[in-house]
Amino acid sequence: MCHTNKTQSSRQMLWAPYKSSNLVPLFTSAMVAVFCTLSTLLLVNKVQSLPIHRYLENVYTKKYEPAPDEYGFNEADTGYSNKTLQRLQANFYSEDGITRDVFVKNVHSHNDYWRARPLLEAIALGVRSVEADVWSFPEFGDESLYVGHSVRSLSSGRTLESLYLNPLMSILKGSNNENGIHETLKRDLKQQHDKQTAGVFATDSSATLFLFIDFKTSGDELYDLVHDALDHLRDAQWLTYYNATQDVFHWRPITVIGTGLVPFDRVFAENRQRDIFFDAPLDKLNGTDKFNYKLSPIASCSLGNLVGSISINRLDDTQKANIKEQVQLAHEKGMLTRVWDTPSWPVIFESAIWRSLVEAGSDLINADDLEKIVSFE
Repeated sequence: MCHTNKTQSSRQMLWAPYKSSNLVPLFTSAMVAVFCTLSTLLLVNKVQSLPIHRYLENVYTKKYEPAPDEYGFNEADTGYSNKTLQRLQANFYSEDGITRDVFVKNVHSHNDYWRARPLLEAIALGVRSVEADVWSFPEFGDESLYVGHSVRSLSSGRTLESLYLNPLMSILKGSNNENGIHETLKRDLKQQHDKQTAGVFATDSSATLFLFIDFKTSGDELYDLVHDALDHLRDAQWLTYYNATQDVFHWRPITVIGTGLVPFDRVFAENRQRDIFFDAPLDKLNGTDKFNYKLSPIASCSLGNLVGSISINRLDDTQKANIKEQVQLAHEKGMLTRVWDTPSWPVIFESAIWRSLVEAGSDLINADDLEKIVSFE
């Protein structure tokens, strides 16, 4: 007993100085801090293994992450800055090039303007088709081409030029640069450009980017404004066009497809050089010669218009056959196809629809989740 009491007394004496000096709480806090640090490191290591992290890190953090201006808005709110445009051009063939080591994928970026970085996010993943909803209000003396899903969403900084046409010009200037180290090389590059221009994808310079312009306001005024806004791309020979006089179709880096309320008669009347094309109705190609690739390089329609009501988990065999039939008919006319308004939930249903469209031979898969679709197998 005496020995035990002495031992306990010794222990109390040993810990007494630490208790009195509050080192125990400090020790406890230190252990908690170490635990939190280790947990954070493990979490970061796990996050870094995710594709989305690598994508954000490699594509944007070091390259094109928009810096907020003095009012706290980023470039998606105000349009891409001159600094970003300069980097897109100067860095195209460098390790920081926007499409370096990116392979082209037959994907359509639905409502692309809703993304944090319109256009850039899509092409950085190899997505070869984007869309912009465009509005104009000439009746108010306003000739701006606003981009947005609804009137409520429009703002002065988000225009067709600031979000799409300006960055495309910068990217194409970079991909078609004439910075050869010798005059002979510069001359050869210019001659090559005259024959075949380079597109926005560094790994496939011949691939065109489809720019769908969804006309949200009607009338010839919007068509004229869009046509004029494309002048810089047109003058640089970067727009796909059809020459009716020579009956020759020329693929170029950018192919503009008018959809929505685009006036058909205006598109059809552009015989000398048609470079705004019409989005043909994929579900109405039977029994008509009205549409072909010279007028409509792409035919589109909603999934519902193509197959009717859809069950909760899959397309039936008849619906799959209908899709395949319409896709084949479009291909016979030289047109590519796009099916929109596909379900995004449940996820298993979304994937099943994508697979059915791929198996039917449809060309552009409509998607909201680009990260998911580009990794779709």
